[in-house]
Amino acid sequence: MSALQIQQLQLQLDEAQKRERDAIERADELYTRGQELAIKLQDAEARMPTDPPVENSTDRLIEALNALRTQTPAETPYVVPINPVNNIAYEDHPPPAGHKDVKHVGRPTDFNGTRSDARPFLQRLEGVFALQAQKYRLTRTRIIVTCSHITAGYAKHWAESISKAVTENLTTNYYYGDDWAQFKVRFIQSYGYSDERQRARNLLSNSFQGKQPYETFLSEFMQNKLMGGVDDEWAKQYFMAGLDKELFEMVHNQAVVPTTLDGWVNDARAKNIQRIERNSFTRVHRSEGTFQKNSFKSSPFPPFVQKPRVKDPNAMDVDVLRQSRLRPGQTRKKPIVPKPPQKPRPGPSARTTGTSSKSEIVCYRCGRKGHFKRECTASVNSLEHDEILQLAEYALSLPRDDEDDEVEEPVLESDEETVLHDDNDDDDETPEIVEVSDFPKGPA
Repeated sequence: MSALQIQQLQLQLDEAQKRERDAIERADELYTRGQELAIKLQDAEARMPTDPPVENSTDRLIEALNALRTQTPAETPYVVPINPVNNIAYEDHPPPAGHKDVKHVGRPTDFNGTRSDARPFLQRLEGVFALQAQKYRLTRTRIIVTCSHITAGYAKHWAESISKAVTENLTTNYYYGDDWAQFKVRFIQSYGYSDERQRARNLLSNSFQGKQPYETFLSEFMQNKLMGGVDDEWAKQYFMAGLDKELFEMVHNQAVVPTTLDGWVNDARAKNIQRIERNSFTRVHRSEGTFQKNSFKSSPFPPFVQKPRVKDPNAMDVDVLRQSRLRPGQTRKKPIVPKPPQKPRPGPSARTTGTSSKSEIVCYRCGRKGHFKRECTASVNSLEHDEILQLAEYALSLPRDDEDDEVEEPVLESDEETVLHDDNDDDDETPEIVEVSDFPKGPA
């Protein structure tokens, strides 16, 4: 044992001895205090010579306290309140003897407005009223609470009218009532199924499991059986007919076929569990087999192996040199290339001649004065033959630059009029398109 461990044990021993000494001192203090109280009690008894001896006063005090603890207080009888309008006591449902209300009860699900939920809705409320019988012992309280849970469908307005009539004690109102059994009958007849027994039998005879789980099918089947009042022999036939085909065959092909409804229910549950386990096992192993098959599948092509790129050590890295000249956080900008200067267009214009009036400007398109080419609205059909020839001569007389220069020619572009010229008489050849700019220089 190391020295550090020995030192830790020694510290623990010292602490234990200290706690023991503190406990002994506390016990001595309590004993001394008890002796002092005993002496004071004897002095008090000595000062009361006329009273009987009180040698067993402590024991008698303890017995009196125990008697008070075991004694139950007398319960105050419950007084049924009276309707102030007609001076008739409200209907009361006294709880059973010794009943104590459950403090925390969950809120039942509201009525969803469908006829099939009318009876289950009342059953949910009856369960709450049974757990808190003292709280909901009056019929008017039950009716008001029930109406507060009817928040859907056509029954919502009906419940609001009844709740208002009961709350305000409108005894002459059509919707007023103080009979819980009558209220349930009215609710079922109005928003439920009047003959629920026959409906349950119809559902039982037409029950079919399909794709729903077995436990869900069994729960609905048993509920319809109890509500319809069907005996076990008939219910067994309906149960066998409604089972899934595979599950029915698994139960029916056993060595011992069940003969009662309970036997069919238990055997079908066991076979359903076996089927679920078998399907899970098969699904897992099928996926594993597929994975292995695909993993070791041979391929006619060799596997692709990416070769590392070998860089010439003697090459100059221009990007690195450029980036090294930049400041931290600075990015390289693209160089600005200046645009080449544009040459002025030939021909008279306001900018070249220095005139500010349009009256001396000649249009490049129609040859007339007073407007530019972009403002020209003249059509080829509106020009005379002489004007067209004059326009052609004017266009040919303009000075020309090199072929690379962009010079705008006086072409009639507005209507894009073209002339179809056919050199030959063959129908197979495509006619040649001759534009205005291709006209001859002078009259033919």
